[in-house]
Amino acid sequence: MNISRISVKRPVTTLMFMLIIVLLGFVSFTQTSVDLYPDMDLPVAIAIVQYPNTSPEEIENLITKPIESQLATVENLTGLTSISSDGMSLVMVEFDYGTDMNFASLELREKVALISDFLPDGSTEPMVFKLNPQMMPIMEIQFSSNRPLAELYTLIDKEIDSQLERVRGVASADIYGGLEKEISILIDQEKLSGYHLSLSQISSILASENINLPSGEIEKGSKELLVRTIGEFKTLDDIRNVPIMLPTGETIILSDIAYINEGYKEQNSVSRVNGIPSIGVSITKQSNANTVETAKRVVDTINNIKKQYTDIDVTIGFNQADFINSAVSNVSRSAIFGGILAIVILFAFLRNLRSTAIIAIAIPVSVIATFVLMYFNKMSLNIISLGGLSLGIGMLVDNSIVVLDNIHRLREDGISKEEAAINGAREVMVAIFASTMTTIAVFLPIAFVKGFTAIIFKELSLTVTFSLLASFVIAITVVPMLRSKFLAIDEIKTKFNFK
Repeated sequence: MNISRISVKRPVTTLMFMLIIVLLGFVSFTQTSVDLYPDMDLPVAIAIVQYPNTSPEEIENLITKPIESQLATVENLTGLTSISSDGMSLVMVEFDYGTDMNFASLELREKVALISDFLPDGSTEPMVFKLNPQMMPIMEIQFSSNRPLAELYTLIDKEIDSQLERVRGVASADIYGGLEKEISILIDQEKLSGYHLSLSQISSILASENINLPSGEIEKGSKELLVRTIGEFKTLDDIRNVPIMLPTGETIILSDIAYINEGYKEQNSVSRVNGIPSIGVSITKQSNANTVETAKRVVDTINNIKKQYTDIDVTIGFNQADFINSAVSNVSRSAIFGGILAIVILFAFLRNLRSTAIIAIAIPVSVIATFVLMYFNKMSLNIISLGGLSLGIGMLVDNSIVVLDNIHRLREDGISKEEAAINGAREVMVAIFASTMTTIAVFLPIAFVKGFTAIIFKELSLTVTFSLLASFVIAITVVPMLRSKFLAIDEIKTKFNFK
């Protein structure tokens, strides 16, 4: 089948197909996510267990070693690294590149669950998650006001933070800085020893007293009423009057052996805006969410918060979307300038406006067609993929130049314009296909290389490959059709006088 003959004999069909590709390309471009880097699925997972107020030696013996011995049986394991510090055990597991981390992390959770019941009382449940660069916060927001800092913290914790976490694409909104209220219970050790009590007993009594429990149902006529036993502390006096049973059978209250006060937690972080104390909120997006779109939704939510609380000043200290938009815009601008320079150079050599226009069509159409392939391969617009487009801009016109030059040669030999367009494209089809494949053969293998190189440069190689394949199709279909219809005969230097 001679594709060039079909495109020349059916110019309307060819034009319609080209317009369909352009339309799909624009739709794909608007639907393709924008990010700074490609989605990096690193073959690393981490298991964390916290055991407060415990030395590193105890952490290692009681938690780290049991977890290591259990995780060492996981498949595709290449490395196991652990860190035992004050109150925390961290075990980092490395896998072979190409491992499905969703299944790997699921297997890790199953292994850790087998020993979770054997970990010391007081330790947290093991937390297993994949290591992903996108876990870093995408936005830092500071809230300041004339309100007391403790009141502002309570407002953000109870009202504003939940609004931010409800934004689509947001994984968490973590608060830092400010003053957080707490109830401190200072035990008198001498009195505690005198009553033959221990801290663990006091802790167990407080935990059992500060709880709400369901108490069954009560039937009243045709109705069934649910009954709850309310036992949570409401005031400081409720805590002070907690009864404590002594070994002798007597009863005292908590205030007899402890001082109960309401104060503030010790500040581990401080947030300021222009020297004014503030409350900071870090926004982390979901792993599959788009950074730019998520940040835009967060900004819209912040604008609504400003309208709700007019006395609160909101400052966006860091927005990764701004940097991404700037980086992507710079790369896009470079690609556009590269395409314009390529067209200018073509005109300088061809010295023919219509010939240059026909060849120049290959650049935008090939780029737009590339967006379709990128969308269906679930690629994003980032500095790597756009860098691949910029790299391939100069090569997109090579095939079209060869086809157009051969068509000109046949026209000078006296062949009709339609036959020259058909035969000119057919004669060089194999040659330009071989030329295209030699270039693709340089970039495409990067997509199949294992390791960090493939994670970073896979989208670059695929983008160059897609754009070159699109330019080849344009060169053997659209260029011959346009050459046979829109290039005047007298614009070609020939030794014959064609009419």
